[in-house]
Amino acid sequence: MKNKIYEFLIIFLILFNFNQIHAADMTGYVLDQAMQDIEDEEYDKAFSALQNIAPAGNPLVIFILGNLYLNGLGTDKNYKHAHEMILYAAKELPKKNIELATKAQIIISSLYMNGIGTEIDNIEAYKWAHIASLKNDENAIELINLLNNSLTEAQIKTAIERANKIIKMLN
Repeated sequence: MKNKIYEFLIIFLILFNFNQIHAADMTGYVLDQAMQDIEDEEYDKAFSALQNIAPAGNPLVIFILGNLYLNGLGTDKNYKHAHEMILYAAKELPKKNIELATKAQIIISSLYMNGIGTEIDNIEAYKWAHIASLKNDENAIELINLLNNSLTEAQIKTAIERANKIIKMLN
């Protein structure tokens, strides 16, 4: 569990170019502080700060909150909230940060595949894994290989058609 937390933090510290995600308003400052709080393992403070700025709809903020809910950091685990927030981020982050969007898409695929925060839906899981696999992400390709064994050709076709609709909306 602790390794996943550190992996989560490393992703944020390495992948983000903070110049791209900062707004010239209070949101950027609060987000910076929350990221520092996460780095310092002060999850309660980070969670509280992020909840205050989440209504603005920043997909990065919502993605981080979703991960805090998913891992029970600074709050009780709430898989339904985690699912909703990470799904929002999977749809909205490609406009801001494609690498982080891919991570969100992989997580949402896994949530659908395992029925975490939602019903098990392997077609939705395949859809999101397919979208992420277009970035040649090894984790997404691994998910697709796992899902290939549990879906019919018709279901895979449906998943890819749904993925293509999302891809069109993102472009």
